Amino acid sequence: CVLVVFGVLLVVHTRGVAGGSKEEARALVQQAMKLNKAQDAKRKGQLLQQAALLDPLNADAVREVAVAAAQDLLGPRLPDDPGHALTMLAMAALQDYRKVAHLDSRRTPPQLCDMLVNIGHQLEGRDRPLMAQEVYEAALRHDPSHANTIGSLYKVREWLCDWEGGGGRVNAFAHLMTLVRQQLGQKGSEEPEVRAVQTSLQPLTALSQDVDARTQLYIARAWTAAYIGGMHKAAKGNRFLMGAKVAKPKDGRITVAYISADLRGHAVSHQMKSVFKHHHKSSKVRVLILNTFAGNPGKDGAEIKGYVDQWVDVAQVQGSTLAGQISNTLRVHIVVDLAGHTFGHRLSALAQRPAPVAMTYLGYASTTGAAFMDYMISDAVVSPPDLAPAYSESLALLPHTFYPLNTQQGMAQGDTSDTRQHHGLPTTNASGAFVWACFNRNLKIKPDIWKVWMALLRKNPSSVLWLRRFHIRVQDNLKKHALKANIQPDRLVFAGRIADRRKHVARHRHADLFLDTPRFGGHSTLADVVWATVPSIVMPGEVMASRIGASLMSAAGGASFVARNLEDYGEVAAGWARVGTLPLHAYRHSINASLGALGGAFDSSAYTHRLEGLYTLAWETFRARRQPDHAPLVMGGLALDLLRARAHALVYTRLPPPLSQSAIGDS
Repeated sequence: CVLVVFGVLLVVHTRGVAGGSKEEARALVQQAMKLNKAQDAKRKGQLLQQAALLDPLNADAVREVAVAAAQDLLGPRLPDDPGHALTMLAMAALQDYRKVAHLDSRRTPPQLCDMLVNIGHQLEGRDRPLMAQEVYEAALRHDPSHANTIGSLYKVREWLCDWEGGGGRVNAFAHLMTLVRQQLGQKGSEEPEVRAVQTSLQPLTALSQDVDARTQLYIARAWTAAYIGGMHKAAKGNRFLMGAKVAKPKDGRITVAYISADLRGHAVSHQMKSVFKHHHKSSKVRVLILNTFAGNPGKDGAEIKGYVDQWVDVAQVQGSTLAGQISNTLRVHIVVDLAGHTFGHRLSALAQRPAPVAMTYLGYASTTGAAFMDYMISDAVVSPPDLAPAYSESLALLPHTFYPLNTQQGMAQGDTSDTRQHHGLPTTNASGAFVWACFNRNLKIKPDIWKVWMALLRKNPSSVLWLRRFHIRVQDNLKKHALKANIQPDRLVFAGRIADRRKHVARHRHADLFLDTPRFGGHSTLADVVWATVPSIVMPGEVMASRIGASLMSAAGGASFVARNLEDYGEVAAGWARVGTLPLHAYRHSINASLGALGGAFDSSAYTHRLEGLYTLAWETFRARRQPDHAPLVMGGLALDLLRARAHALVYTRLPPPLSQSAIGDS
């Protein structure tokens, strides 16, 4: 229970506080601040509350009480309600501290805002974005210039699809990017020197914003340097190329270690299952898993364990300890990072060059910005040569598509309840009942693409837009945006979560056409769409996260669904709607044929064989004592992919700047 003290501040301020009370309060604060163990938290809180009662003007006591009140918001089973009693109590406590600090002429210590930002991030992780927004706004009231608070508040508003006052949104983003460039030390178009700084815009968040590829590289590079301290300079050299002992492959097989926290009912584990299955008993590679997730990996983890040579739990192992385990105990030849700048990464360990070759793959759709990462595994559509300078890694390119499909998964068949009507969609025999769909995450939906989608709904009055079910505030905001575009909210249909993955994938088939998001497109979502044999409009930009849908659709023979820009996106989508559903459904047979083609893009056995060939090529490059450079490693068939990419204009086009809110609803 948290005590809010401002109710007595004015009385105390006018009458004063007895000197003995002040001294006693200071002593209690000093005693409390020595209690840092978890089991002492209750006692610490009691001491601070006593101190605040004795001297409500003791800024240290009031600040700590306010922080405790904010931390109470992390309690289990709380609703995401800014009007909840605990939320209001926390806001009042923080307001108390503001006033006490003002009376004491104190500047808010940056640590307070840092703590509040951390609490806000945890609230977001608990699916409480509205409470997180309250906390960020409270932090900004304490320090309007606190850079990380500015970035966090911008992100949560984007997550909520809170685009009200489009000019304000554009200005907020411009201000945020000014801060980011200052933090990076970037001046004009010059490349900044590497700074170890956690910028206000996190690398993963930057992928969904209008941030050019070069700046994404600089942001990733700065965060990597911050994670690893000063090691980024020392890590530029490969110690194994400078004389460090290299373990000999056993039985002619090189040891490949995948490092990830996501092999546990996550999109990464789902897409990689078929790869691990076909790695099993490989004559080329011996496969290890370095699992950085501390919890139970569940059914997915148990299944993957059965396919690999060794599974090692390293959730509690970091830095040099993990590097030593990789190098000396496991004797790894190639370490494959499946995390990038996402949860559970171990960049601090990889910075110490624990293996002769380091590659990053699949889990993070952008450069790591790490000088110690040798290769990015990609393909010619996702990472054309024109864009190589945006990667810190050299490119290792697979033919067709680098994105693996889980061809083990099935789809629910013969379920008579799985109808359009069951999902709240118009029936197929209704006149003009066209279903547009996008199951991408809400953070990827932006005003400019929303404007295009609303125009499609206006041109097709009987059509609906099928979206995944989001947080209720997100749904409310999208309905408001629809109304502003003269679209009735009931034409937005929200798909709830289905626990059975086979049924989830099967329901995709009720869509006539999927609509991908620019900037940060669908990845595992688009893989599900392709597996369900549904075509999707995609629009590759200049950043990797925007190009994976184009890679998948191109590999499935769907280059005619690739748009060059937003205007083209609307025209291509409208054109397919005009020709009706029969040609679209006929196209599904073409996708189905590509899924079943032996040795083709989506043949898991052939894909894994090509991937193992790429590992062998990287290993042979190392054995030849050659440093990776920006001439990519390539597997067979790549020249054809490059020709196909250029023929269908898949090489990047710059996105226009974000449209203002006032543009939404324009015809």
